[in-house]
This record gives sequence, C-alpha cells and structure tokens, in this order.
Amino acid sequence: MKKNRLFANSIKYSPRIKRILCGIGILVFLATFVGTFIGEIRWVPTPSMENTIMARSLVWMDKTQYGARMPRRFWDIPVLKYSFYLIPQLYRPDQKLDWGYHRLKGIGTLHRGDIIAFDNPKGDSVLFCKRLIGLPGDTVEIRHGLAYVNGKRLELPSTVMPTIEADTIHSVGFPLESDWNTHNYGPLVVPRDDDNPYYFVLGDNRRNSLDSRVWGFVRHHDIVGRVILP
Repeated sequence: MKKNRLFANSIKYSPRIKRILCGIGILVFLATFVGTFIGEIRWVPTPSMENTIMARSLVWMDKTQYGARMPRRFWDIPVLKYSFYLIPQLYRPDQKLDWGYHRLKGIGTLHRGDIIAFDNPKGDSVLFCKRLIGLPGDTVEIRHGLAYVNGKRLELPSTVMPTIEADTIHSVGFPLESDWNTHNYGPLVVPRDDDNPYYFVLGDNRRNSLDSRVWGFVRHHDIVGRVILP
C-alpha cells in the first residue's frame, strides 16, 4: 500500500519536475548563447588597470564590437566549461581539440584607447585586460612615462597612472636586445599582418603591469572582446 502511494506521488509531481528541468535547460541555453555571441561578465583579479579598473572588479566583456570568436574546443564554450570543474578528467583530452579559428563580423573596429580582453600570451586559461595603444603600422614610444603614437602624445583618461623617473631602473623583456625601461620605451613599430594583425597594449597602472613591454604584441586572433566600464 505504501509503495503504491509513493508511486502515485511520483506520477503526481513528475510534471512539476519536468517543468523545473525544462526551465533550467532554457536558462543554460540562453546563458550559453549570450556568453558565446554577445558578451560575458568577467572578473579582473590584478591591479594592472588601476585606477581605471580596480582589482577584483567585475566588468562586462562585449563580443559584438570586434565580432564574437567561435569556440575552438569545449572549454571555450561559456557555461559548459564549468562542467570541467566537476569532471576534471575531461580537461586534458579537450585541450587536444582544435576546431580552428572562426570569427563573426563585428559591428565596429578596434580603436586606440579601447580596453581589450585577450588570451594570456603565456598560454594559460586566464584572460588579460589592457588598453590598446598601438595599431598595425604605428610607431609607439614612451617618453618620461607618457605614451606617444606616431610622434604625437596619446590623450588618455586621467585614471591612467604613469611611471615616474625612478622607474627607469625597471628593465623590460621585449624586445630582448633593447636597453629600454618601463619609463622610457621605444620607439617601436607595430608590425603589419593582414591575416592576423599585431597590436601594442599597456596596463593603465604602468608601474605594476605585465603588458607588451614585457611579452610583446597581441595578435588579433587572441582578442576575445572589448571591456565596457560601468
């Protein structure tokens, strides 16, 4: 008798369970669609963009401006990639996948002064967030902490924290053969490449930022989106 009652209750509540599961499925689909084609909320863990973006802030990363970059493996699919934390054994074989580079057409183009999000040049899964300074063909230079592009001083927001004279003791890693420092850098020409353009980026917190002065140029294929400030 008790078993029959439990069976009857399971039948009674099954439509409600189906509606809940259906609702969860729709939410997951919408979140995946928005995250893939429109944009994502991302966390900025470091102070390299202070005082424009404070460390541990949340920002909106728009993917429509430059065109959404299509996933190259399951890890690149928003929402779905969090399943790898539940089943970590899937991560290693997934990294061997490569569906190729594909990008949708954007509604705009890259401009000097944009804050862009891009794949970490060191190769791990963390995104970097920096300000775009030099476009392909530009000559970039830092003179006494101030950025110049093609011989003209680049006008930047007042939140940018330039270096000071004492920072001349801090050498840079790119290019390897240079004797430049974080306070006086360049001139350096940004190479041209029509298939996969180069860009030069800097953190707004110039004294505490790993950027193009350290590891070189950012390639267009590595750019994920444009950071929109609140």
